[in-house]
Amino acid sequence: MANTTGQDIIDSFESTMREKVALSPSLEYQWVRGAVGEYNLNIGTLNYNASTFEFDVELDHTTVMILGYLIKLRYLEREMSRVNKINNIITKDLSLNGRGDTKRMTMEELRFEFDRTKEMLNMLNTPSYAN
Repeated sequence: MANTTGQDIIDSFESTMREKVALSPSLEYQWVRGAVGEYNLNIGTLNYNASTFEFDVELDHTTVMILGYLIKLRYLEREMSRVNKINNIITKDLSLNGRGDTKRMTMEELRFEFDRTKEMLNMLNTPSYAN
């Protein structure tokens, strides 16, 4: 079978969310690199070639899904930053603080996704007593 590509990871990420505006491909590519780096740090080595945007093997569905969730965390962190900037506009003549639920709901989604992804990563780790 064909090697897994970065686009496969992006497709997994995009299937977990609904965005009104298309995200920048260069930003998504950077998120793939970050997700691979985080996976390498926490679980094991994935051989990813950023110039060809391809892995050296076909990744299993679980790995693709987890990389997609790692990208979603980066997306939500960026979204949280955006919401905070919108909800905290303070100038000399004007002060707008978010009174709506946007900030709270975005933070709740970020926490939910973080906890879910952390749990999946923990399930992939081999316990020390298993060796």
